[in-house]
Amino acid sequence: MPAGTVLAGERAASALPVVHGGRLVAYVAPTFIPQAPDPQGRTFLTRTTGAIVWAMLGSVLAAVTLGVLLARVLLAPLDDLGQGIRRMRRGEAPGMAPRGRTDEFGEVLSAFHEMHESVARNQRAQRQLTANLAHDLNTR
Repeated sequence: MPAGTVLAGERAASALPVVHGGRLVAYVAPTFIPQAPDPQGRTFLTRTTGAIVWAMLGSVLAAVTLGVLLARVLLAPLDDLGQGIRRMRRGEAPGMAPRGRTDEFGEVLSAFHEMHESVARNQRAQRQLTANLAHDLNTR
């Protein structure tokens, strides 16, 4: 911009003053002329964009894979509990409670197996009482 040029309109609003030694020495204003990158810059942008896209895809794939594996590991005790409940509904023993788990899932599974043992004990006692009553009635 030649000395003494006055900025007007949109360019004046976006111009930045340059101050040196307490004095206004210039304005920096955009030319509003789009700049096309040179071939080397285009190559850099293309490679960088490609690298970012591949990194994003890899990150998403890794996150989904780890999420699925983590969900399986964390939800396996609930699956065991569901299988135990289905076995108990059919009148079968639900299987052994996994030992060594100290987390909340382990506590729930242990409580379920304790409940099953209590129900089985009560059923045995009921059958024994019924058998004893039937025997006493038959012997009288």
